[in-house]
Amino acid sequence: MSPATCPRGDDRGPGNRLIPSKAVHRFASGDGEQRISVWLSTSEVYGDPEIHPQTEDYWGRVNPIGLRSCYDEGKRCAETLFFDYRRQHGVRIKVVRIFNTYGPRMHPNDGRVVSNFIVQALKGEDITLYGDGSQTRSFCYVDDLIESMIRAMNTPDEFTGPINIGPPRIHNPRAG
Repeated sequence: MSPATCPRGDDRGPGNRLIPSKAVHRFASGDGEQRISVWLSTSEVYGDPEIHPQTEDYWGRVNPIGLRSCYDEGKRCAETLFFDYRRQHGVRIKVVRIFNTYGPRMHPNDGRVVSNFIVQALKGEDITLYGDGSQTRSFCYVDDLIESMIRAMNTPDEFTGPINIGPPRIHNPRAG
C-alpha cells in the first residue's frame, strides 16, 4: 500500500511507490490463491487540476519536471502498474484515490491544511492561507474513508476503480 500523504521532505523518488506495488502483485498472484490488491492512491494523480472537483475520468495536469513531480508521477505510474498487472496476469485489483482525510491522531506537523489550521487555532495564532487563498479542498473524515474503502473492496471484480474517496463538495478555506 502507498502512504496516504507525502510527508514533508519526501524526495526519495517514484521508486518509493513502484517497488511496493510490484511486491503487492507478486503476493496477490504468487500461490494461486486469488487475493484483492488494493492501491491507496491519492488526489495527487491529478497534479494541478484544471477542473474542480475532479472526477475519476479526468486525467489531470501534472508537471513531469516540477518539484513534486516524483510524487505525482509515482502515484500515476503505480496506478498504471496495477492496471497492467490486471490485464496481463488477471490479478484482482481495486484502486482508490484518497483526498484530504482528517481525524483523530493526525500528526500536528504533517503539513496538511486541517492539521495546520487546528494547531494554529489551538495556539491562538492567525490561520495561514497559502497562495492567494483561492485554493479549494475536499475533506473526508477518516471513518468515512475506511467505510468507503471497505465498500470498494466488496464491489464485483469487474469494478476496479479508480474511485475517488472524498465528498464531492469542495471548500475554500477563505470562504468557509
